[in-house]
Amino acid sequence: MKRLVLLALAIIVSLSSAFAQKKVFMDLTCWYKTTAGAYYAAQVDYGQTWSIHLTQSGRNLVNENGNDIHFSSTMQAVNYLVDRGWDLFAVYPNTNPNRKVSDPEVTYVLYKLINSEEEITEGFLTKDQYTKQKKEEK
Repeated sequence: MKRLVLLALAIIVSLSSAFAQKKVFMDLTCWYKTTAGAYYAAQVDYGQTWSIHLTQSGRNLVNENGNDIHFSSTMQAVNYLVDRGWDLFAVYPNTNPNRKVSDPEVTYVLYKLINSEEEITEGFLTKDQYTKQKKEEK
């Protein structure tokens, strides 16, 4: 009887660890752009790997053509990621006294529960991801 209980307990523990989710965080910053029409552009930092060849704009959210997504407000950018499984965790202001008018006013911190690392970028595309996909297609 003890063996049966221990076996059942071992199965439950192994199954629960197989379905354990990990919480990951991401920063979202938005800034107002006036080139090619006025809109908000958004940039994400989810801990992605950087290389010397990547630029700051490589973190921009882009559409399927590799162009910045034009958001009408910062909240539209937040809701874009919420629609893709992210939840808002915190908001903090840019308190740099030397901040330029074009610098982001706030940073949004979002989180998502994932089962695998591939789930982090499900539903959105950054400029770096787009560039990498195009190179792999050639």
